[in-house]
Amino acid sequence: MKIVQMLSQTSPSNEETITQYKHHFFKGKQNPFSKREIEILKLMAEGYTSKIIGQKLFISEHTVITHRKNMQHKTGISNSTALIYFCAKNNII
Repeated sequence: MKIVQMLSQTSPSNEETITQYKHHFFKGKQNPFSKREIEILKLMAEGYTSKIIGQKLFISEHTVITHRKNMQHKTGISNSTALIYFCAKNNII
């Protein structure tokens, strides 16, 4: 998990933001991500591009991007790096 390792040195302000996401995200839910979304998250954390993820999962690059956007919308997190960090910190991936 290359990206997760790089993110382990987060600043306190980022940690506060992640805590806010966690509070919002887990309201009454265990894990609203689908099995496919988790597969995509794991590959994103390994550093693969959307195109390569699509090839590995036999789906289009556009479908990968749509899944990523849906995950960002579900969590309220605005970028992929923060999404991966959030999911790693909360044992989703």
